[in-house]
Amino acid sequence: MDSKDASAYNNRGLAYNTKKDCENAIADFNKTIEINVKYTDVDYNRGLAFNSKKDYERALLDFNKAIELNPEYAAAYLNRGDIYYNVKKDYDRAISDYCKAIEISPVFVAAYNNRGNAYENKGNYDRAISDFRKALQISPNDEAAKSSLTRVLSKKNQ
Repeated sequence: MDSKDASAYNNRGLAYNTKKDCENAIADFNKTIEINVKYTDVDYNRGLAFNSKKDYERALLDFNKAIELNPEYAAAYLNRGDIYYNVKKDYDRAISDYCKAIEISPVFVAAYNNRGNAYENKGNYDRAISDFRKALQISPNDEAAKSSLTRVLSKKNQ
């Protein structure tokens, strides 16, 4: 492998990350940044690896950097929102990130599902139902949206 080829290190890092070898993935992503600090996807990719390691603070830093480099990076907003939702229980910030992901990519089913879950946790069942229905409009066979919609409709009707 060419020691100056940032994309080669990034790609190998992705392969390591797929195999759940976070340490080697992060090492390759670090090497990618060392070679080319502006390599667009590497901060996001390293954020995913840190997230897999449950190193959420470093994952947040990388997702923030990915968004700084590319403010239209819908997946970075989604994953940052997931940390706010799942780890920090900051539903408002999660919703804000999911809204931005949807603004960038209006057919982003995962963003609708995740925002619906955040609304549900805030007790806003109508908005949650709307998001799950939108997800199903985009992807009628989405099992997560189906089960979430059923759950929230049941809660609302109690």
